[in-house]
Amino acid sequence: MDDTQSIPGLEYGDVQRKYLDSDLVAKNDEPGKRIADMSRQIENQAEKQRVVGDSSRNLQQTINQLIELQKIGI
Repeated sequence: MDDTQSIPGLEYGDVQRKYLDSDLVAKNDEPGKRIADMSRQIENQAEKQRVVGDSSRNLQQTINQLIELQKIGI
C-alpha cells in the first residue's frame, strides 16, 4: 500500500478530453461564466448606486448651504 503514492495518477484534463464530449464540457462551464458575468454586473450596479448616493448627498449639502446664505442675506 505504501508504494501506491509513487504511481502517477491520471490528469483530469487528459481524461476530460479523451472521454467527454466537448460540447457537454462547454455547456458545463457556461453556468460558471454566467454567474461571474452577473457578479460583475451586480458590482457595477452597486458602484453606480454609490456614485448616485454620493452625488445626492453633495447636492443636498450644497442646497443647504445656499439656503443658509439666503437666510443670512435676508
